[in-house]
Amino acid sequence: MHNKLDRGCNMSFWRDDLYAVNGYDGDMVGYGSEDIDLSARIRALGVKKRTIKFSCIEYHIYHPEASSKSDDNLRKRNRALRERNASDGIIKIKNGIDQYL
Repeated sequence: MHNKLDRGCNMSFWRDDLYAVNGYDGDMVGYGSEDIDLSARIRALGVKKRTIKFSCIEYHIYHPEASSKSDDNLRKRNRALRERNASDGIIKIKNGIDQYL
């Protein structure tokens, strides 16, 4: 089970903190666990999460829709990745933002 503080949506991070954990885990498919995982890994660095809901402009990058919430296999796979990252103490993931820089 994840920490309530790790809930995603409408969150922001300093660029250096995002780079320190290598951004979202590219091994996750769809949406539903990636925000929780990212937030947990950044908090593991000792960074305090602050929400910005209703406080700034939010940009959303287009991606094909593939909800892990409606697909049991994707949801279980993403949950397993998130739990592995937490249990193994993985903070900087391998398949992340650095491949686009």
